[in-house]
Amino acid sequence: MKKDLINTFINSLISETLADRRKWRPIYRQAEEPSEKNESLYYLLFECEFHKVMYDDSYLLPFENGFFYFLHEWSESGRDGTIFDGYNLYAQPDRKAKITLLLSDAPELYRLKNAILEKDRLPKDVENFINEFLEA
Repeated sequence: MKKDLINTFINSLISETLADRRKWRPIYRQAEEPSEKNESLYYLLFECEFHKVMYDDSYLLPFENGFFYFLHEWSESGRDGTIFDGYNLYAQPDRKAKITLLLSDAPELYRLKNAILEKDRLPKDVENFINEFLEA
């Protein structure tokens, strides 16, 4: 049941992103402020020599009182040196809730990444400005 629910969800998320019904926003490093605003997010994004978040390739999607987080993460096991470099999708029903990993480094996440990039276009005036430059 869990796998079917997540597969249905991710396919819907990809379709709705492509249809412009879901707007992903870039996620940024957390400020030096205390973690009480969203403690779970603070720890999810916490970086050290064993864990990094690629912020230029990571996004969040607000929904109702919570968020979905789509992160490109790099981590190394301190135990055996195994390295992970890929995408993870998380859900957080509200700011006080724990964050749950929904999907890790699955092909569907690369489809989601492509859908986000497809909708991450230049503003029309910037596109026109570049085209004018190329035609000059």
